[in-house]
Amino acid sequence: MSNNKGFTLIEILVGLILFAIGAVVFAQMQLLSIRGSSFGKDALTAITLGQQNLEQLKSTPFNGIASNTLTSGNMTATWTVTTSGTAPTRYKTIVLTVTWGSKNIDFSTIISEV
Repeated sequence: MSNNKGFTLIEILVGLILFAIGAVVFAQMQLLSIRGSSFGKDALTAITLGQQNLEQLKSTPFNGIASNTLTSGNMTATWTVTTSGTAPTRYKTIVLTVTWGSKNIDFSTIISEV
């Protein structure tokens, strides 16, 4: 007569292997979540910096708008300004790029002289 009240060593090992696989998958999901949150935070900071600089340029007198670079923390905002047209219908095209690490976000706007 045999005793069937416990688990065999094979059943315990299979259970541990399944648990280990689940734990590894869970850990990888956590890492992806942390990386995604970090990118989201940096992207939001870059968008805010870009919008602030564009708003400041829009409030600058037309002849005072020029290309420039600004660094804020780990972010660099660089904008190039090109003037087109003739007076009184001149306008400036501003292309602004915010860079951090190997990532960047681009903005552009047009400001008229009038």
